[in-house]
Amino acid sequence: MPRGYEPLEVLLLHPAVVYISIKIEIARINWYLITTVEVAQLVRASVSYALGREFKSHPRHKKGIHTWLVISPVTLYNAGMAPMYRDVNRDFFKKWTPGMAYVLGFFAADGYMWVTKRGGKFFGFQINDKKLLYSIRDTLESDHKIAIRKRRNPKWSETYRLQIGSNMMFEDLLRLGMTIIKTKSIEFPKIPQKYFGDFVRGYFDGDGNVWVGEIHKERKTTHISIQSVFTCSIKHFLITLKEELAKYNLKGGSLVTRGGRHFNLQYSINDSIMLYHLMYDQCTSDLFLERKKKKFEKYIKQTGS
Repeated sequence: MPRGYEPLEVLLLHPAVVYISIKIEIARINWYLITTVEVAQLVRASVSYALGREFKSHPRHKKGIHTWLVISPVTLYNAGMAPMYRDVNRDFFKKWTPGMAYVLGFFAADGYMWVTKRGGKFFGFQINDKKLLYSIRDTLESDHKIAIRKRRNPKWSETYRLQIGSNMMFEDLLRLGMTIIKTKSIEFPKIPQKYFGDFVRGYFDGDGNVWVGEIHKERKTTHISIQSVFTCSIKHFLITLKEELAKYNLKGGSLVTRGGRHFNLQYSINDSIMLYHLMYDQCTSDLFLERKKKKFEKYIKQTGS
């Protein structure tokens, strides 16, 4: 096998299926060149059958041995054409825990889900913070690979992607209010009070921001201020979030429209400090974006709040 090739543990494909998959995917995957003997081993067929009319040999020959372009395992898996079994806690979204609440909140902000043409159900995350994505994967008890997406523009940062296929977890996410098209419809889940701070922290890490800086610069005496913001394309989601946060003494908050398509829920100084304590005081894991937490702590340190 070529270096770096990872054969599937379970692959019972008719050679014609492999050939069809090659034709379908030829425009967008990386190929492996392997011999017909290796093709036969992959599809559990005889060499003579692998040399049959279902396959078209690569035009190049090396030492009298036909070589073949064979679809990569990851692409076969993503196309829903072959099983690739990975470990994951499929009951993860069935029981509320601090980790489950955080991951659900982060998914509500920055996750996505889809169904393949063959009915395979998947969900995933694509973010810039590598460390956080590995923490999320560990929390899910998953051994799925994290892919790196390099940007064409060198000034843009790399993104990291985690995708998981599970009908059960997909249905659990739907039950909790998540949808395939989250930009148009998403319901605020019913969260036990004990885990509300974890959910908020997850959503804030995905679609929140905190700003710390000077205000009244035109005056002789300037002041350090802080503002925290939640963003969402679904207005009623932020309205419900505001109502729930009010139960934890965040009494202010203003809802602002951004360009008609997105909405901001903004909090000023006192509420931002309350938000910090809600999100981080009971956090005992590494499920948080360090840079956002440090901005809160910078303000608290400078002002003695």
